[in-house]
Amino acid sequence: MAYFYHDNLRMHYLDQGQGSPVLLLHGLGSCAQDWLLQIEALSEHHRVIALDLRGHGESETVSRPYEMKHLASDAMALMKNLELPAYQVVGFSLGGMVTFELALQAKTTLQAMVIINSGPQVAGMSRSLRWQLGIRLLVIKVLGMRRLGHLIGKKLFPLEGQQALRSRFEARMTAMDATSYKLALQAIAAFSVQQHIHLMQQPTLVISADQDYTPVSMKADYVQNMPNAVLEVIADSRHATPMDQPDKLNLILSQFLHTHGQEKKVPHPINFPIKLHYNNKPEKLMNMNMCRTPLTLLATLCILPAVAQSSDLQQQETSIEKIQVTARKRSETMQHIPLAVSALDKTAIERSAINNLVDLQSQVPSLSIYAARGTSSTATVYIRGVGQSDPLWGAEPGVGIYLDDVYLARPQGALLDLLDVERVEVLRGPQGTLYGRNTVGGAIKYITRRPSDEFSAKADVALGSYGQVDAKMAAAGSLVKNKLLASIAVGSFNHDGFGENLYNGSDVSDKDILAARTSLLWLANDNLSLALALDKTRDNSNVRGARRMLVNGFELYFEGLPPLPISEDRYDTNSGAKLQRNTTDTQGASLTIDWDVNDTWSIKSVTAWRDGDTEGAIDFDLGPYPIADVNAHYFDEQRSQELQLNYDGAQWQAVFGLYYMQAKAGGEVHNQFGLPFAALGLAPATLIPGPIYYQFGASGGQVDTDSVALYGDGSWQFSDLWRLSLGLRAGRESKEAEVLNQGFTDNSFTQANGLISANFTNKESWTDVSPRISLDYQPNDDLLIYGSVAKGFKSGGFNVRANTLQVPDSAKPYEPESVLTYELGFKPTLANQLQLSMAFFLSQYKDIQLSIFTGVDSDNDGNNDGFFGDFTNAGRGRIRGVEFDYLWTPGQGWRLWGNAAYLDAQYQEYMSGGVNLADQKEFTDVPKLAYSFNIQKLWSWNNSAELSATLSYQWRDEVQPVTNQSVLLKQPAFGLLNATLLLTPQDSHWRLALEAKNLGDVEYRTTGYDLTDSGFPILIGYYGNPRTLTLRATYQF
Repeated sequence: MAYFYHDNLRMHYLDQGQGSPVLLLHGLGSCAQDWLLQIEALSEHHRVIALDLRGHGESETVSRPYEMKHLASDAMALMKNLELPAYQVVGFSLGGMVTFELALQAKTTLQAMVIINSGPQVAGMSRSLRWQLGIRLLVIKVLGMRRLGHLIGKKLFPLEGQQALRSRFEARMTAMDATSYKLALQAIAAFSVQQHIHLMQQPTLVISADQDYTPVSMKADYVQNMPNAVLEVIADSRHATPMDQPDKLNLILSQFLHTHGQEKKVPHPINFPIKLHYNNKPEKLMNMNMCRTPLTLLATLCILPAVAQSSDLQQQETSIEKIQVTARKRSETMQHIPLAVSALDKTAIERSAINNLVDLQSQVPSLSIYAARGTSSTATVYIRGVGQSDPLWGAEPGVGIYLDDVYLARPQGALLDLLDVERVEVLRGPQGTLYGRNTVGGAIKYITRRPSDEFSAKADVALGSYGQVDAKMAAAGSLVKNKLLASIAVGSFNHDGFGENLYNGSDVSDKDILAARTSLLWLANDNLSLALALDKTRDNSNVRGARRMLVNGFELYFEGLPPLPISEDRYDTNSGAKLQRNTTDTQGASLTIDWDVNDTWSIKSVTAWRDGDTEGAIDFDLGPYPIADVNAHYFDEQRSQELQLNYDGAQWQAVFGLYYMQAKAGGEVHNQFGLPFAALGLAPATLIPGPIYYQFGASGGQVDTDSVALYGDGSWQFSDLWRLSLGLRAGRESKEAEVLNQGFTDNSFTQANGLISANFTNKESWTDVSPRISLDYQPNDDLLIYGSVAKGFKSGGFNVRANTLQVPDSAKPYEPESVLTYELGFKPTLANQLQLSMAFFLSQYKDIQLSIFTGVDSDNDGNNDGFFGDFTNAGRGRIRGVEFDYLWTPGQGWRLWGNAAYLDAQYQEYMSGGVNLADQKEFTDVPKLAYSFNIQKLWSWNNSAELSATLSYQWRDEVQPVTNQSVLLKQPAFGLLNATLLLTPQDSHWRLALEAKNLGDVEYRTTGYDLTDSGFPILIGYYGNPRTLTLRATYQF
């Protein structure tokens, strides 16, 4: 079985054959299996897809009213999921009504359509037909589905030799959910597109049984009003023509689909002849309203050249796809959720050439994300000015990153490359209610592709600048048909260094990452599934290059050679550090159990384990001498359990949960400092070379964390237009820290020298209650207005760099920080072509946690001879801003999208030495203004190939990238230009892409170190990637 997810529903479909795609849509009470005779005949020359409409067959049952346009949206989502940009549709009865809707919603992707025993309206039809619908509802209520199936079956298949057909139909109806059937009847009763059929330009074949419920004349009437339609009548058939006359139907379908499946037909602006057939023989030819006047004839002649040109260049579908998100731990449409959320599905990811989480920055307002100082895969993330840049185990991140439903507690290895991804969601603002700890800024959800029953595979190879060689492979399919599904994905991401260590010739800022994921999905029954997922990532990259921005006079005293000048290149170094590699190993496993208890209640369990190990180095001075060299080893392990109880009713939707996590993180950091005696005032400055005072110290320890929380979040649709959502999370977190910071005799760090700057074990617990309330108003499907108040909580902790000799209070725990945000949002969609999302917010930020490096005097001689990593609650601040997302599909193959954010962040209190320095300080990684603009053009030639060209520009205002407020490291405003060409041959498994990043080769700093206040002449900056070109080839089958 093959499934896909859309509109919070799991839907089933059949997929067989090769060739031009044909979508089959069944009738009321039927299912995809009832097309088997057509699938067998058509799949010889076509790829045939048969969908189980929502509430039918193997697709999920429904409990809420819907309209015909929602069924059309399901069909469009399926074809998009299968990456089929053009197709023909055959719709029978109810499926025919869905096909009429598709003719309006999928104007250019729908090549041609066949309507069998159906029409463009029921609303406003005769009392007789509406009476029949009412009778069916009454029979269901009184006698049940089995009896209704028996009554209808006798009418559909009355002949003596049709007993098997009657029995099969009765079994289908008996198995169908009664509520789903009633809701389908309601959608049918309200259906009407009669007033729009003159706009349906697709080649159309209308097939009518001679003994159908509705007379042939009714079909002839509406066919006359369609510009490119013909009518065929099949004799000796009642309503269920696909089953009672399959051979005749298959012959007619084969001829029509073969004719119109070869190339995409151009809509014709004039009325065509309507052929009325009877049992495949032309009965008469009616010329309907063709060229009524000389003026019409003149208009026709004027249009023909345009039609000829359009045959080479097709228009792109102008309607906007709806992306489902699980931001509130239940599936919802992005435009209908009262949250500031951005989501990118597979199509958007390919369109924007997003290859890792760093690339998200240009696509999401108020997001700053980059590799932490000196690393390739350790994440530093800020959303709306809230985050954390210190990756040490004593600090907690301010933005949560989730791999599927599992929280990644540590930032090491969290800067994920996109591998077999389904979509990425970014939730902006505090998410304390549903996601809990450490989501004060927001959350990033990386959602991988779910295994499918049908076998599929995808290979991707990329070659590019700096020796880039990336390779990805993903495959999925069934191990046991309909029961045990599996997927596997492997990726290797490599490029040479952006720079060179001129001291030893090794690469810096290179990339060497290997990642793998696999999952097993056991479909125990229709209501129970278990998913086991395993992943492993190894980053074996060299150290990151940086620019030396200040001449280091200390170098003169080591060998008497002149100090190195300021770096000309932003990546080259002269590092003599012992370790020149940053290695990170992360792995994890999770078991997810989903149980649909009934139509309204479901239970979900997520059990997870993760483990990480990192060894890295930072040469602060970037020179050949050990002036300030640091080697570090980190480890972490976490176990978590989450239980969710979900309710989905007519007026209420809610999720209740219990979360528990047990984690430990620790390591040891080796610090080696070499200070000239002259710099300490202990030798003449003219003594060159001179004696060097070497200092070797280690900061080591471990932090154990236990976190438990109860939460609930529900939405109440208390009227047709208004919805109230309430959420609350109550949690308790306990931490125990062991810290030992001591000196050593040499750089082997094996013999302690007896100098201990910190040696303590400390415990602390914190409790938190994080509420959320929102009220939203939705006058129609195209507008949502909401207001919300939400709180987020980030855990307190201990400074593992503590120096209790110079700073006794550094052994005390620092307090949790919190963010309270007031938000007003608007999400309009205009004509299904322009989609907007705007959010105004005000955040009150309390007990802000900051990591700051300051100088210390270790021997009390009045001179700073070391530096101390302080971690403290600086105070409070206020952040207000406006965010704007847009997507516009004006037609003619054009697509425009982008975002903008204005942020005004100010400290209201910043205590240092008992003095409030709020007026002198500014927030880290908060550009006042940032925006991006993307424009894409799509060309298509005779259905032989599609070419898309995308140009992207992002601009960011001046930003302070470090917490110690260095004026010298402040990054001025800058802009980046990217471009992508994507070539997709039709009826081919290949896709080729040319990706260009940072076309202007702009130099921009993401972070750095300024240790001048600590007495060290050290100022270095880490920079974003240079200009790169990548050629990517993808093969999928």
